Amino acid sequence: MKKSSLLSIGLLTGIMLFATAIASGPVSVVLRNGSATSIPLKIENVMNPNLSPFSNSSVTCAEGTRIFYKKKGKWVEILEVTADLEGDTIRVDKLLKELELR
Repeated sequence: MKKSSLLSIGLLTGIMLFATAIASGPVSVVLRNGSATSIPLKIENVMNPNLSPFSNSSVTCAEGTRIFYKKKGKWVEILEVTADLEGDTIRVDKLLKELELR
């Protein structure tokens, strides 16, 4: 393969990686527990919070971060953070009911 072809491939790869890094910036959301019981969560590469009853928890994480709920000793994915969630309040207790996990 010629040097110019390798250089072109390397340049294109670098541009694609840079564009992906820009597109997947931090996303801030509020996790709300409107129920009377704690909700055990695991936020991938961030923390493992227990959402207290009737509380809010602000979190900023990378787009694509997955959030899990602990049900019967196993972690179940309940949400993947996307850019369109920026600034939203997510009612985790309602989400768990919709997913029939609670």
